[in-house]
Amino acid sequence: MSYTFSRRDFMKYTALTAVAIAGSGMLTGCSNPNRPTGVPAHPEAGRRHL
Repeated sequence: MSYTFSRRDFMKYTALTAVAIAGSGMLTGCSNPNRPTGVPAHPEAGRRHL
């Protein structure tokens, strides 16, 4: 029982894979520049002076 992978199927799945990769790249490329990163802007920020 052998399945032949036609040229048309290859092109179809190649295009589908390219769209999936481009879509995931757009989703991961989005970031909010106003979101805090957890790193203080100034080295002394957040320190307690006793």
